[in-house]
Amino acid sequence: MVKEKDHIDNLSRDNGTLLLGKLAIKYQFITPAQLADALAILEAKIAGQKTYLGEILVNENMITPAQLDVLLHVQKAYESRQRDIRFGILAIKNKFATREQIDSALQEQNRLFKKNRRIQRIGDILVASNILSGHQRDAILARQNRLRKDAGDALEPPGFGPRTAETADQKASDDPCVTLSVSADKCLATLRISGENKKSVTMADIKQVLQTRNITHGIVEDTRIAAYLASSAPENETLQIAKGITPVPPRDATITYHFDTDPLKVGTLKKGGAIDFKSKGRYSLVTEKSVLAEKIPAVAGVPGKDITGETIAVPEPRDVTLQFGKGAGLSSDKLKIIALCDGIPEISATGKVRVSPELEITGDIGLETGHTDFEGKINVAGTIQNGYRVRGNSLRAGEIRRAEVIMTGDIVVNGGVIGATIKTDGNVQARYIHDAAIEALGDVVVEKEIIDSRIQIGGACILNSGHILSSRIAAKKGVIANDIGSEMSKSCAFVIGVDENVKQKISDLKTAINQRNDETRALEDRLNPLKASHDELEKKIGIKVQRMDRASVEQRTCQKKIESLARAADDDEAAGLHRRLELLATALARDEQELEALFNEQDRLSGLVLDIRKKLGKIGAEIDELNGEMSGVIEWSGREKGIPEVRVKGTLHAGTAITGINAFVSVKQDMHGVIVRETGPPEDGGREKGTAGKEAPKQRMTILPL
Repeated sequence: MVKEKDHIDNLSRDNGTLLLGKLAIKYQFITPAQLADALAILEAKIAGQKTYLGEILVNENMITPAQLDVLLHVQKAYESRQRDIRFGILAIKNKFATREQIDSALQEQNRLFKKNRRIQRIGDILVASNILSGHQRDAILARQNRLRKDAGDALEPPGFGPRTAETADQKASDDPCVTLSVSADKCLATLRISGENKKSVTMADIKQVLQTRNITHGIVEDTRIAAYLASSAPENETLQIAKGITPVPPRDATITYHFDTDPLKVGTLKKGGAIDFKSKGRYSLVTEKSVLAEKIPAVAGVPGKDITGETIAVPEPRDVTLQFGKGAGLSSDKLKIIALCDGIPEISATGKVRVSPELEITGDIGLETGHTDFEGKINVAGTIQNGYRVRGNSLRAGEIRRAEVIMTGDIVVNGGVIGATIKTDGNVQARYIHDAAIEALGDVVVEKEIIDSRIQIGGACILNSGHILSSRIAAKKGVIANDIGSEMSKSCAFVIGVDENVKQKISDLKTAINQRNDETRALEDRLNPLKASHDELEKKIGIKVQRMDRASVEQRTCQKKIESLARAADDDEAAGLHRRLELLATALARDEQELEALFNEQDRLSGLVLDIRKKLGKIGAEIDELNGEMSGVIEWSGREKGIPEVRVKGTLHAGTAITGINAFVSVKQDMHGVIVRETGPPEDGGREKGTAGKEAPKQRMTILPL
């Protein structure tokens, strides 16, 4: 027989039908011309009934059933191999294993295939080698939609389909009166005995049925089986003969907030969903050590076991991170956010909790106040004037005119925003917006109108009773407006369902992190020579101290000899020793001066090293904070799904351009009371051939009545 493995790694990736045909040609079972004839028959029949290429090849006497079995076996092995290669890529990407470990596992898979002609899953090999845990393996299998497949991935290939399709009520033994039904999840099996020969069925027959279907777990007691066999039950009565252990699903972690998180976002909601812009909500005030938020930890699920004895894995629960900023911190158990000072609790659009002190400005921000930079909540009774900059946690103002506003939280404007540049991690609320550039991670809520503005947000753009003119708006959660466009204004352009602002935010954070890393490398480049010089001084000081110690010992020795010679009246030798003592004293004095200079230089270098290390520590803390902020933004963006739709209660004017995640529409004529929504992908996978032969998304913009 042809060796199947010789061809597995060299086959091109193709759908199951063509793969089966290519295998048949490679093994010289058929010619290319015969494959073309079989495909033509398949195309002619496919519209009317479900037909498989393998079935046609056998029916047309191009191959034998035995040859088809060979092809199906190789096809299964190849497809399983491809899934395991992708498994390995995911394991490397998630840092569960190294590329060398994956390559070694694939080699072991090849060895086992040659030995027993069966593909063993690479995940099982990695678990057996203690490289992956069972949870890690199951997490990747779940992502590949393979978690419930058997250990050999022995699925029927799509090129032919099941040769003997097994139904829910397949006959389980040669005895026609015994029928065993197994649920799709393999957690329940029921037995039904019918026909005239019911009394002839024995306990051994039932055991053989169970063994044939590989049912080994959760089988009822023999006494119950015997009672069922002995009963004169109606023909349609069944026995629940085996039951598995149902898995307990995991519980994701959640966060409960202990302060009102709504009033600072979009004002007060009235009946019917309208927004009362006059009612701004009341501030929540907290004191030091107040609990602001509490995390309820995730609870792991409990794996089950099916009636074949296989473990039913459960996914890992989803965790959430407690994020906090200025004025807030974590409790000792890391499960609560605690206020570190008295103030106003706030939460950003990405879920970062902070406590802000409050700055009250009774007039305008302008010539008298200058630029305002305050780590807290800023309340401006008047207007933020042209050319001034305001930075802080959150802001309430009467009006903003051609100013620069940068906040980490919400911005509420009683009047309008005119010609301003605004960046915030929170939400923006205003009566109207004219000629402004706004970037926000949250929502933009406007009472009257948006004109000639550029808005890029991670939430929704909401004008329940207002209109939008001559503006470009990118909103991840869509747009709601009364009217869009007019006969006289420039056309509007919308990008919906995607978060361009988050991409920019992440890019900015990465840039800031790279800058800090550059600073770190520059400081380390300064630090290393200083440390080397410091170490060299240590050696010099050590050598100098040892030499001085030896000189001091020699001084004491000479002094003792002089004392002994004085008793013996040996004046000549004593004079020589006196001269030696004078030389030693001179050398020691010189060494002491040099040692003092070395110590001074060492102190200077130590000060420089300490200063650089302090700077490195500060930069390291900044990098950690930036990485934490980026992780928070990514986590929030992943949780918050896009809404690719535009809702217009009044008139949607012609010329409006709307771009979704994968589709685009330019409105050709005025429409009234419509929803423009991106639909798809359809059940067939959402792909179709484009005009140039490339695959293009089948998603499209659909316009529906409101």
